[in-house]
Amino acid sequence: MRDLFDMGRQFRKGVSMNARTLSDGEALNVPSLFQLWRPKTSYFAGQIVRRHSRYLFRVIQTHVSQIEWPPENAPALFRPVADQTIEFPPWVRPMGAHDAYDKGDRVSHGGRRWESAVDANIWEPGVHGWNEIAPSL
Repeated sequence: MRDLFDMGRQFRKGVSMNARTLSDGEALNVPSLFQLWRPKTSYFAGQIVRRHSRYLFRVIQTHVSQIEWPPENAPALFRPVADQTIEFPPWVRPMGAHDAYDKGDRVSHGGRRWESAVDANIWEPGVHGWNEIAPSL
């Protein structure tokens, strides 16, 4: 019986290791492959963690998690995994160069649709560096 448990743990570890290669869109289709976020746990940049059973976050910088830093409240440490099939995902304020918008990135904000006109864009849409996209008729 112990051999089965060991085999199961090894299988889970292998699946988790391969899950790291999934794109954001692919990861959203299989959230249960990712570990639940826990405090006092070491996380590395690029890793995906699960929160509240189904919400996925990508780790921005390597750190040891703290109870006060859950993914949804720590934008300097985590960013939500986005569905790439959504043409205009909601704008999220960048925390720095690591998550700034590139030229051509599209977002929705303030009830409007926007496209970044510059690389390394950290500005809020409507303030600077964005072109409003007219709605389709």
